[in-house]
Amino acid sequence: MKSTVPSAETRPRTSPRSAGEALAHLVAALCRLARQGLARKERQHDGVHRVRKAIRSLRAVLALAHETLGESAAPIDRALQQLARSLSTLRDAHVAVATARSLASGAEKQAWLDLAARFDTRCEQRLARTLAQDPGFAKRRARLARISKALAALPWHRVERRSLEHALVEGELRVAKAERKAKKEMTAQRLHRWRRRVRRLRMQVDAMRRIEVCSKPLRKMQQERVGQLKKRTDLLGRRQDLEVLAQLLPQVSEASNRDVLRRRLQQEIAELDASA
Repeated sequence: MKSTVPSAETRPRTSPRSAGEALAHLVAALCRLARQGLARKERQHDGVHRVRKAIRSLRAVLALAHETLGESAAPIDRALQQLARSLSTLRDAHVAVATARSLASGAEKQAWLDLAARFDTRCEQRLARTLAQDPGFAKRRARLARISKALAALPWHRVERRSLEHALVEGELRVAKAERKAKKEMTAQRLHRWRRRVRRLRMQVDAMRRIEVCSKPLRKMQQERVGQLKKRTDLLGRRQDLEVLAQLLPQVSEASNRDVLRRRLQQEIAELDASA
């Protein structure tokens, strides 16, 4: 799936005059992507995924510019977080379907496919209930419009490249600290914190690369770092999906298959932990 961060071709041709103005252009593009995701009439689960990715990117940019924007951006960040959470059950249900299908191989292939079918039914039921309460996501679209307006009103022109670079350094330190703690004791909470910090840093490094306020050699280094961080977020994200699926097994799987499927999940998680 394509990144929610707009490519160079989708950005305005006239270069913004400062790092802050470049970020403002990026934020506006991310808001458009979120609006497009909520407005989708078909493949709405993909639309929900795109919205949540765009929101994560927006929150990452706000954190990147926190040194300058300060507490003025805090209410906007909370509103973005609440909007994303209002879609989390839909996204989690869809991820369960995809994860179960990805495990459909070997002797238990049909058992995984049957499980995926049950998850798919639950997924569509949740979507139907959500749309019954919020037809066409109209309420959420209105919330997003208000958030977009508030984002545009922030003093982006005050944001300087130096403060953004400082934020990236701090982000690297937070990731390293979270990694040390997670590897010392692999609790769900520590792994989740590690994954979130790696993902946010990846989005921030990618934002810096895309607004093109650094030299070409530095942007190339940033692109390489994005690739490294993406591999780590993919691994940690896969582990999270497997953990969630393991928690859901008792609710939807047949008793005769449950132990076999649980052992497969435990094996997959152990292999990921060994490569972390």
